[in-house]
Amino acid sequence: MPRVGRRTGVFASILGYLAVGAMYCQADALDSFEPELPVVLSPVRLPQPLSEVPASVTLITAEQIRLWGIQRLVDVFQYVPGMFVAQELDSNQSGVVYHSGDLSLSRRLEVLVDGRSVYRATFASVDWDQLNIALEDIKRIEITRGPSASSYGMNAFQGVINIITRHPADSRSLNLSASLGSESRRRAYLSTAYDMGGSRQRLSFFGYSEGASGGNHYEAWDKPDYDRVEGLNWSGASDVSANTELRWQAGRQRLQRNILADENFHEASPEHESMTDFMSATLSSLENSRHEWKLKAYWQSENQEKSYRACTTTLAFDPNLSSLFGLDAELAKAIAYGVLPLLDEQTSTAEKDSIEQFYQALAYGLVDASSLQSYLASQGVDTDVSAEEYALAQQVVAAAAGVNSLDQATCGRGDYDIYEQRLEVELEDTVWWSSQLRSVQGLMYRRDEVNSQAFFNRVLTQSSLMAFSSIEYRLRPDWLTFFSITAEYQPDNEVNFSPRLAVTHLLTPNQSLRFQYSRTHRSPDLAEQHLDATAAVTQLSGNYLGLESGELFLSVNADAWNSNLSGEVIHAWELGYYGAFLDPRLSADIKLFHERMYQLIEGQVNLLDGYLDDSNNMKLMGLEWQLDWRLAQQQRLWLVGLLQHRELNEGSSEGVLGAERSLRAAWTYAPGMSEWMLGVVLDEGNGHIGSRFASQQFYRQRKWQSRFAHDFGRTGVALSVQYDADGGQLYFERTPRWLSWVSAHYRL
Repeated sequence: MPRVGRRTGVFASILGYLAVGAMYCQADALDSFEPELPVVLSPVRLPQPLSEVPASVTLITAEQIRLWGIQRLVDVFQYVPGMFVAQELDSNQSGVVYHSGDLSLSRRLEVLVDGRSVYRATFASVDWDQLNIALEDIKRIEITRGPSASSYGMNAFQGVINIITRHPADSRSLNLSASLGSESRRRAYLSTAYDMGGSRQRLSFFGYSEGASGGNHYEAWDKPDYDRVEGLNWSGASDVSANTELRWQAGRQRLQRNILADENFHEASPEHESMTDFMSATLSSLENSRHEWKLKAYWQSENQEKSYRACTTTLAFDPNLSSLFGLDAELAKAIAYGVLPLLDEQTSTAEKDSIEQFYQALAYGLVDASSLQSYLASQGVDTDVSAEEYALAQQVVAAAAGVNSLDQATCGRGDYDIYEQRLEVELEDTVWWSSQLRSVQGLMYRRDEVNSQAFFNRVLTQSSLMAFSSIEYRLRPDWLTFFSITAEYQPDNEVNFSPRLAVTHLLTPNQSLRFQYSRTHRSPDLAEQHLDATAAVTQLSGNYLGLESGELFLSVNADAWNSNLSGEVIHAWELGYYGAFLDPRLSADIKLFHERMYQLIEGQVNLLDGYLDDSNNMKLMGLEWQLDWRLAQQQRLWLVGLLQHRELNEGSSEGVLGAERSLRAAWTYAPGMSEWMLGVVLDEGNGHIGSRFASQQFYRQRKWQSRFAHDFGRTGVALSVQYDADGGQLYFERTPRWLSWVSAHYRL
């Protein structure tokens, strides 16, 4: 009981702290500030004021991104109800989950950039450092919090994040900014906008870096921190006719980072370099006041090169050991890992002698299958050794022991390269049939191609065809009904339907109650269906096997689980309220949610170890809220929170990233040429997350943020500081105890 009291006291003190700041100097501008109710497009692909939207939506503008001092795009989602941000354990790649999820496979949110899906087909993930856009070019972000596959397909399993960039006509002639942060962090941005050939165009250059390249990173507490991004983006718009506009974009971006190494295989952390390219075009036409259509197409590619130098025992490259791994993986790993202490200088002579004696006895048949099985059991390996497996194990050991090379190490070079590209064409047609009925419908064709010898041992292609439709019918002036559905077809899978039914009741023009039900199916991604991973190493040093190149005995193949994967399913119910008051300086969005997820795919998917199954289920129930209070023209209080109950399978990693209680707040004050910001992020979970992920028992975040900026006209400076009370305790959170940024800009 005292513990609950302390928590309540902390939350109350934070709220009081923010409220006092929010009330400061508000009276003079209160009467002159009358913003309109925002209109969003994302939930059902129809433009709607927030009071009529049949889903929970968070709208974040470029102004908020600036005032909050955001330096990385993913940090925006710290201020979205129910969203959690982290970095993957094996790299500095960021992940975003909604309500609860596995941080290494955060794959249930669709992310769009001006209608272009950046969701990878291979591992069903989003790399937030490779969106090919600059933070400064973003106009707004619309986040639909809840299953949205009925509008955007199965990738929008739990929601959709729609990032919309500024129109070139809204861009400055010259915009230059630079930021310098602690922990070796740097950011730079340069853009220029100009008129050419009857079109308005913008050319942007951007870069970001943190950490130091190289080094050896083997443990979760010593994660790679290097991340470097350099890119350019060219966008333009031209009026084809009075009612038709053509918009286009193209970009290229390079990314470099380090990856967590396997101490039994890698000599140092693998180096990751990736080049992404894209081109997109959208033709929009307003035929008349009741009909408009949009045709869009884009192509994008990513060439990932992950190179490494490997050193391990020669025995690990023996083809007979690979055959043994196919029969009994645990026995093969025990044989291979058992000789690793011979390469360790810290292993005592007595221990080395004991290991060599056992392997010599096995090589010469002095240890039979039964004795081998008993020995493995004493080492914690529970496996039955058949006659065939024993014969292979003996051959592997005899080949090394016969030439006194049990302790021989072999080194070489390898890669985990992947090249993937996507082509997508979509036609969207919107019709106002009457004052009561309107609809949007369309077709989408997508083709993904992946080439990776390391992960698939071949070139893979996957085509998808999706038909979608959303209908809005106004039964009465204050009652709206919505029905949305998508039908998706892939050659290797059956047709999947994702429907949504919703009702909105307008209490007043600015207040509404809503209810919706949706069902979504997510088919397994390419890796989950077709993974065939091996570690091939070339330029091998001298070895008793006489190999110049070879494959590590470890391998992973989707055949081990593919027949058991039927795809993930979610049933979601939502009851919500939206209200806007004071013309409307104050808006509130509250929702009760109930989500049941079945057949969740969980497990490891990597070269050195891996297995997946879909026996996992998760039930989420709770309350979310979002408050946007413009206390004055210069002040704004943003307050979001989450209270939820999570039910998961015992030991499930779906509960690692997420919390039962969450409170985030940001107060901003912009009098004249100055800007102030105070923010707080408080999360606390109940589930034990394990020593692999953290040095603490439960998921918890306690962060305080502040920012001050002053504008001198064309130039300006800003200082932001963040304090993380739990810095270093979450292995998937890179934030240090203190993080500060100094920024400057110049604009024409």
